[in-house]
Amino acid sequence: MKDYNDFFNRLFKIGEVLIILSCLYIGAERFLPEFNNYILFIQALIVLVFIHVVRIVLFSKKNYRNVEYKNTLTDLIKDDRIIKILKEAWRCYEVEAYQAGSVMLRKALESSLHSVLSIKEGNDNDLCDSTDRQPYSLKRKINIITTEKGLLSNFLRSDIIHHTKFFGDLGAHDRFASINEDDFKKANSSLEKTLEHMFNKIKNNI
Repeated sequence: MKDYNDFFNRLFKIGEVLIILSCLYIGAERFLPEFNNYILFIQALIVLVFIHVVRIVLFSKKNYRNVEYKNTLTDLIKDDRIIKILKEAWRCYEVEAYQAGSVMLRKALESSLHSVLSIKEGNDNDLCDSTDRQPYSLKRKINIITTEKGLLSNFLRSDIIHHTKFFGDLGAHDRFASINEDDFKKANSSLEKTLEHMFNKIKNNI
């Protein structure tokens, strides 16, 4: 149903453009005395403009809400910093900047691990080395959140490491790497499932 609605919305936009161009044509024909001298040029220009608009409307990228997006996710998280990072990642998807988006998804994951632990225990000290306060690696943080804190299942742990972390690392550190749309969708879907699980668990335990 969502796909049909999106299709008809796009058709409606094309219809609006067609009506506007028709009105401009009729107005020019009536009020410009030299209209007939340029009629072929004007008609060609209108056709080109219309084709360009149709191409943009029909083939423009879907926004982030079509990437396995759940409307309740940001309401569940409530942390403005994480929400800002997520929305930045989704905006990267809209403009096909998948590599930058994958890095932002990884950042959202790491920030969320600190956030849920701070909510649960009042601080995130266990995600840092106790001697020098240096943060652990992301993989170690995921393992701590899973095995020691019980905020992630082993399935989600594996899923997040092999998708969100993997593509985020690839986008950030491998200068020859190429992240495509499907890669981003996998990383995003994995992250969303993980965030929903963790924040719901925190919510239900408070």
